[in-house]
Amino acid sequence: MKKNEPGFILLAAGKSERFGSNKLLASVDSTQPIVLQTAMRILSASKRLLVVSNQNDTAVNTLLDNVGASRTSTPNSSLGMAHSLSYGVQQRAHWGGWIICLADMPAIKPSTYRDIQHSLKTQQLVVPQHQGKQGNPVGFSKSFFDELLALKGDRGAKSILLDHLDQTHHINCVDPGIFLDADTPQDLEVLKSLE
Repeated sequence: MKKNEPGFILLAAGKSERFGSNKLLASVDSTQPIVLQTAMRILSASKRLLVVSNQNDTAVNTLLDNVGASRTSTPNSSLGMAHSLSYGVQQRAHWGGWIICLADMPAIKPSTYRDIQHSLKTQQLVVPQHQGKQGNPVGFSKSFFDELLALKGDRGAKSILLDHLDQTHHINCVDPGIFLDADTPQDLEVLKSLE
């Protein structure tokens, strides 16, 4: 693996407020918790994965410590998703770019992850789209390091995308999983219906 190759940052430090319980421990297929299913799909595409978790979430941390991914715990997950994102990027500053993944999106195909990583080797910003609609995860080249570190709050990196539309490269994929997250119990039922 080349030092300057892009890698994956899996954000797993959220509070699950709308879900009502720890959504990352919920199961789509009754065999694996969401966070584990998401991590395994990324790992089947690339071994270059850093998981950013909540230091107080013992159950999630124990699961993730046994999958073969690197993991770090953000000391201030209460500061929001942007903090976790910038913390993860800072921990892997030597990478050639970062694909920002959400731990509650277990339906994304490994081929989509591979395609984003491959495109990010030559593009500045990479966004997957299915049937003309943008989804996640999004890839950022090394040139966005300072902007990613400056993010604050719970908005993620959407502001960077909006500021750099001219540098955004869309990849078409046949993958509705790029839209599907488990923010609520109803979202989980939608994910289950796809299995």
